[in-house]
Amino acid sequence: MFQFGTNIAELLIDNFYIYIFIPQQFCAGQTITSSPAASYTPCVYFDNQTTMKILTIILLLTLPFNMLAQDKIVGHYRDHFNSRIQLNADNTFEYTWHLDLSASWSKGTWTIKNDTVCFRIIPTFDTISYKNKMGLSIDTLILSTDEIPERLTQEQYAGQGLSSGGQNRTPCPDKLFFKGQKLFGIKNGRLVKKKIKGFWTDKKWSPWFFKIDY
Repeated sequence: MFQFGTNIAELLIDNFYIYIFIPQQFCAGQTITSSPAASYTPCVYFDNQTTMKILTIILLLTLPFNMLAQDKIVGHYRDHFNSRIQLNADNTFEYTWHLDLSASWSKGTWTIKNDTVCFRIIPTFDTISYKNKMGLSIDTLILSTDEIPERLTQEQYAGQGLSSGGQNRTPCPDKLFFKGQKLFGIKNGRLVKKKIKGFWTDKKWSPWFFKIDY
């Protein structure tokens, strides 16, 4: 048995038949107590072929709303603390942070559910080779300093220690809440809205990301 709920009707599928239960105020008839909810009235049922057509129509009707929700959130965002987030239409993202000579970047994929954007970081790795005490060559993965995976020598890897930028050096948010063209942090189930002091100043700034033209 499969039950599908909507704001107005409930579809109850059982043994290849579909029953539509609609609240009494929307359907004339007598209520029967055998319905899923006593306040619902059975109006009509269909065979399995009609059922598939109805479910297909429902799916096609919901897809545009999901696409619209995604379209409105895609774009570029920044905050007052040198962080930027780029949300792409293919559900990939890039997070960057800069302060003077220090920098950090992260990439991955994003999903949205009930206006909450969740981020999944996908690291980029370089490979370095070295010989162990037995003289065997061993490969080790390390976080790449750029977006292109490479095979490095030990000398090249040692030179990266002089860099002030790199991957995932500043944590990317794991989730943000989208509201009014802004992305809010979430703490203890509540949106973070309290202003925070900025760098090198006592002035307080709003903590959320806001959409910008890039």
